[in-house]
Amino acid sequence: MFCNYGFSWGGWHFGGWFMPGLFILIIIAIILWQMQKRPTVVAPHLSCPKCSGSVQASYFRCPHCGEALKHNCPNCSRIIEYDWQFCPYCNEHQTQQTSASGAPAK
Repeated sequence: MFCNYGFSWGGWHFGGWFMPGLFILIIIAIILWQMQKRPTVVAPHLSCPKCSGSVQASYFRCPHCGEALKHNCPNCSRIIEYDWQFCPYCNEHQTQQTSASGAPAK
C-alpha cells in the first residue's frame, strides 16, 4: 500500500527536502564559523634602544645600527635580552662584561 511513495520520486519526504536542507545547514555552518573566527593579533611594534629603528622580537642585533639586542647567559648559555639584570632560567646575576655594541667595556 505505501511502498516508498515519497522516497522514490521526490515527494514531501527525504527526496524533496534533502538538498535544500543540506544547503541551509551549510550556510548556517559558514555563518557560525565566520562569527567564531578569532581576530588576528598584531605584534607590538618594537624599536632599537639606540637608533629607534624597527626591529622584530627574534632579532639578535639591530639591522640598522648593529646594536646587540640579546646575548647568551654566561652560566646556562640561553638567549636572554641584553638589558636584563638576572637570567630568568638560572637566576644568575648578569654582569655587563661587554658594552651593548659588542666591544669590551672600559
